[in-house]
Amino acid sequence: MAILDIKKTAFLNDKDENVFVGLKLPLRLSSGQEGYFESNSTTLLAVKENIKNLLKTKTGERLMQPNLGIGLDEYLFEPITDELLLKIETKIKDVMEFWLPFVGIKQIIVTAGEEGSDTSSLKNNINVKVTFNIQQNDTMLETVNLNL
Repeated sequence: MAILDIKKTAFLNDKDENVFVGLKLPLRLSSGQEGYFESNSTTLLAVKENIKNLLKTKTGERLMQPNLGIGLDEYLFEPITDELLLKIETKIKDVMEFWLPFVGIKQIIVTAGEEGSDTSSLKNNINVKVTFNIQQNDTMLETVNLNL
């Protein structure tokens, strides 16, 4: 998980290709110069990995950080209603604002149903789409998709 830097320094663009930021998940051995494990080459990709991990982490799963995570597993056997989808969207927004305050959330879309099918007949999946940017750089948008 990213650590908030309280120093007021300017945002640095990722110009040096020999500097790596965070590990790619799932962990794989590196075949290049980034070290033992594959790493992200840009801050935006590292933040994308952090958001994926935050979405997949159960609340209380992380040692010494019992509030880390969204806990989407608690909605696993709940009936999928519009209220539930709104509750999940609100929880994602609140948790991301707490743990990743440097991320600007542009859009959170939580929908029910299989992707690419009639959502009225197959409402057994929850799809989460988070569109974000790093607040110091509003021009670069990235999207994280998660299917539960």
